[in-house]
Amino acid sequence: MNVIRYWNDRYLDGKGSGKGSRGRQANRKAAYVNRLIRQRHVGSVIDWGCGDGRVASRIHVGRYVGVDVSRAALDLAREVADGPGRSWHVYDGEHAPPVGTADLALSLDVIFHLTGDEMYRRHLGLLFGSAPLVCIHSSNRDEAGREHVLHREWTRDIPAGWRVVSRPADTAGIGFWVHQKT
Repeated sequence: MNVIRYWNDRYLDGKGSGKGSRGRQANRKAAYVNRLIRQRHVGSVIDWGCGDGRVASRIHVGRYVGVDVSRAALDLAREVADGPGRSWHVYDGEHAPPVGTADLALSLDVIFHLTGDEMYRRHLGLLFGSAPLVCIHSSNRDEAGREHVLHREWTRDIPAGWRVVSRPADTAGIGFWVHQKT
């Protein structure tokens, strides 16, 4: 499956990022990230897979960089979450946009949507290479799902030099993980 085509078509069809990025779930994700921003004195965020901007619109930080593989998603994100200190960049799946680094890198409900191994490995490299603090919301088990879902035990693929700061009680279920560079 072509991940980029799938997500661009999905946004063009008006389906958006999905139920995990709406309503209570969007509020829960943003509340967690905002708490992390306050506790860790984060001034800048890179969100690798910002989607339609519904979660981004609730994140309060001085500099927010939203990155996504779908131009259609970024158009939606600009509509609902644009403002001072915010920028939006398309990622072609191979070459990272020139976004620099930040205090915190986010990957919220992205890893289990990366069905191709190359894109998955590039995502982890970009994520852990763009900030000294990384927050991931994902499952952590190997299991095939629907066409656009492939759960992975991604914690075994984290680059060396990182420690877990926080993890969910159910480490195979979907939850928040925070890693810090040592």
